[in-house]
Amino acid sequence: MKQKIVIITLILLLIVCIVVFLIFYNREIFVGNRIANQNSYSLDIERMNGKDEHILDLKSGDTLIISFEAEEGTLHVEIKAPDSNVVYVGNGIDEAKDFTVNIRESGVYKIEVKARHAKGKLSIQRKEILP
Repeated sequence: MKQKIVIITLILLLIVCIVVFLIFYNREIFVGNRIANQNSYSLDIERMNGKDEHILDLKSGDTLIISFEAEEGTLHVEIKAPDSNVVYVGNGIDEAKDFTVNIRESGVYKIEVKARHAKGKLSIQRKEILP
């Protein structure tokens, strides 16, 4: 009987430890540098779990100069046009690291970053067309 109680107690303690570990391991966190302004958005990520967003007010003819690389974990980026159509989606692994996106429609563009145990870099610079 005493041995059963010890085994049950150990199993319950193990379950509690696993739950606590999973809660802390998957909590939202950002360690690194973030710069976000009217012409750029950059993340230098040492560790990130969770989401980040930024908006850029762009004009038709502008170009976004993008550098994106995921070194560890999962890093997902979407850029959405004012009509919510996705103009770019990527993970920083399967595509070119440096590229451009041409803006066809003026308006507010939303950049969404989702990360899970991620390390990497994202830089988005606005290049305006000259009048």
